[in-house]
Amino acid sequence: MTRLVRIGALVLVLLAPAACAGRDHPTSVVDSVGGSGEDDWGLNAEGLDRWQKFPVTAKPRPLVLIGGRIHEAGYTTVEAKMAVSAGLVEVPGTPPAGPPKVRTELPVGRAELRTIGSAEALNLIVKQGTPSSERVAPVKITSVAFGSGEFLTDRGPLKLPAWLFSSPEMLGPIAVLALDPAALWVTEPAVYPLASSGNTIAADDRTLVVQLPEAAEGTCPGQPVYAYEAVSEESATAVQIGLTRRQTGVTEGDPKQNCTQPTMLRLTAYTVTLVEPLGNRVVIQRNGAPIPITRKA
Repeated sequence: MTRLVRIGALVLVLLAPAACAGRDHPTSVVDSVGGSGEDDWGLNAEGLDRWQKFPVTAKPRPLVLIGGRIHEAGYTTVEAKMAVSAGLVEVPGTPPAGPPKVRTELPVGRAELRTIGSAEALNLIVKQGTPSSERVAPVKITSVAFGSGEFLTDRGPLKLPAWLFSSPEMLGPIAVLALDPAALWVTEPAVYPLASSGNTIAADDRTLVVQLPEAAEGTCPGQPVYAYEAVSEESATAVQIGLTRRQTGVTEGDPKQNCTQPTMLRLTAYTVTLVEPLGNRVVIQRNGAPIPITRKA
């Protein structure tokens, strides 16, 4: 059973509507921030539904990966970038098999996890490529090593086992996560968080600080003034964070007057106090995107 809890102090901000507003707006209406689609940062039951089957009690808890299993450092030429983008890479000889298992430091402690071989990791690079009409030579890999790389998870950036594919045509090796897919929890289709850093959980395991949109800066005559409030909805497997707004007044001036405001999306920190400790649950936005949470010391 999920619970809706309205949390935290109100932050007075201004939101630019599509058109100038009059002075007859009520001051007690509470609704979700934004409209529909990507501009809506309220709560959404479908977001929680996506995580109903997440195994919070599994030992070890699956890694929720954000941003994919392959990290590229960059290339020395445009042609090399195009080649990898098309999945054109070559490894001379027989690629190494690597260790079948490796002890890995996870947010819940150390665990011995199964790995994939370098041939499977190379195949992931090839399969992510998109065929191109441009004719370019394949990138020649000169070194394949079993090492580690930094990958973003729902518990922040983690240093994890990785296959490292190097070439003089690269600014650094392509790092492919070397863990077996059984250790991962993948959302389909892939969804990405609004902010990849600045989201924390306190030592009490209840106090969350999450980066979410603030209203556009500036004011227009006749524009409503809103107070934003962070809200949360909790289930046994996930915690969804969103925003609501409450109109507190209207700016002075003639609403017919021309007024230009910046439309850049800006983020600010909101504090949310959970009803239950976070534990192994996933923190998500309304679209189900996992938010990377790091633990404060």
